Amino acid sequence: MSDSPVRIIVADDAETVHRMFRRTVRHLSFPVEMAEARNGRDCLDLLTSGEFGLAFIDVFMPGMSGLEALGNARFMGSKIFVTLMSAYPNERCLKLARELQAYEFLFKPFGPPEIEAILETYRRACRPMRALIVDDSPTQRRIVSRVLSRSMFRIDIEETGDGKAALERCAGCAFDLVFPDCNMPHLDGIETLRKLREREAHDKIIMISAERNKAKEREALALGAAAFLHKPFYPNEVDALLHRLFGLRSPRLMVLKARVLRRFDVTIAGRTVAVAHKDSGHRYEYLWFPEPPHLRATHVLENRQAQQESAAFRSDAEKAALLELRSARLVG
Repeated sequence: MSDSPVRIIVADDAETVHRMFRRTVRHLSFPVEMAEARNGRDCLDLLTSGEFGLAFIDVFMPGMSGLEALGNARFMGSKIFVTLMSAYPNERCLKLARELQAYEFLFKPFGPPEIEAILETYRRACRPMRALIVDDSPTQRRIVSRVLSRSMFRIDIEETGDGKAALERCAGCAFDLVFPDCNMPHLDGIETLRKLREREAHDKIIMISAERNKAKEREALALGAAAFLHKPFYPNEVDALLHRLFGLRSPRLMVLKARVLRRFDVTIAGRTVAVAHKDSGHRYEYLWFPEPPHLRATHVLENRQAQQESAAFRSDAEKAALLELRSARLVG
């Protein structure tokens, strides 16, 4: 990926946008080949040519809109990595962007840092990663394998059924990601993690478990696990996690938004963002700030009648608050 040029499409009827992209790619440390389109029909021709991996498409263009061009390209089988752009986004545009599997939606005006961040994510997503799933259940291995195969990242997946075999596999070759299940007979996931860390293995170890055990989760993280995922988890959660582990900027259109926000009602009033969990009735209130950390002075109004404690939903409540603030362009 580092030697071959990144081939991109920039489709926009504004010459200023094309000039900004030209200036940006000239100063990158890796080669980029750029094709330009100024209307939807030319954009569609480029999208369906099969010659490009990444496209930046303006939503409103003469002749055929960017959304129409992308919709037609998806119908014709194009799986190109797409970022949509607009100065006047609305909820309908964002909804269609998600349905059309766009990666990101850039709100104009934007600058070179946003372009560079998306290019970096694209290059990382295209770079093959090796992952090892460690679980004594063949059914669970199949499920996790299916989830990883649907990630936006290119993951080559291998499996093994116990911790001892995992140690042998990791000793023989390096993996970028290891997913050990916590609860396995003989050598469990925590011991597998401990032994991998004793070898100073550089793999990112992501513990997985169907059990919600805070003590075990804290122990795993203290031993050096990169993260802890609770089953069942989904491709969008894997993508969000890999963005964080590889230091990539999370996109506004992260598909996680749709799943998270279905469970919460989010209200922004002045400098306060309030998040109410629909099922439990717990309410989380934050003061938001444009500079990180964006959420501060957390106040939790707990529903004492709820079956689960407010702490169980706190992480998702923070995600919902941040996603809504980013959609409203209040934070970066």
